[in-house]
Amino acid sequence: LKTGALAIFMRVVVPNYGGEGGWVIRVWDGEASQDHSGRVPKVTSPQELELLTTFQIFKSVDKKASLRIYTSSEYLFKGITQWIHGWQKRDWKTASGTPVKYANVWQEIHKVSQNRDVEWVYEGDQTPPDAIKGLEYVAQSALNK
Repeated sequence: LKTGALAIFMRVVVPNYGGEGGWVIRVWDGEASQDHSGRVPKVTSPQELELLTTFQIFKSVDKKASLRIYTSSEYLFKGITQWIHGWQKRDWKTASGTPVKYANVWQEIHKVSQNRDVEWVYEGDQTPPDAIKGLEYVAQSALNK
């Protein structure tokens, strides 16, 4: 982790599509971590809650901090690192011409992540296992509050 950079981990729990969802963001500065969690009364899918949680990251952390955001979601990772550029060029339409799902949230994430030092990491061997221990439990607990 580069000096001063924050590692961000997140998990979401959506037991029923169209129902409640729980989320957690863990901010780790290399020495200590802090959790932010909550519940959303109605989400259409885990993907929607992942996007809402990602937007929440940018509202929760220091605006000057460098961020390394880890995600276990291939949808979020590919969306933010690859697909978003094409969506913008096509006026928020997919390659097949259909409207991008959750375009309004994608646009907000894009806006708040501009001019920020952000590295996106697709979880795998790169994730420090201690940093994500218990995250699913925290997201589930947030849902049950």
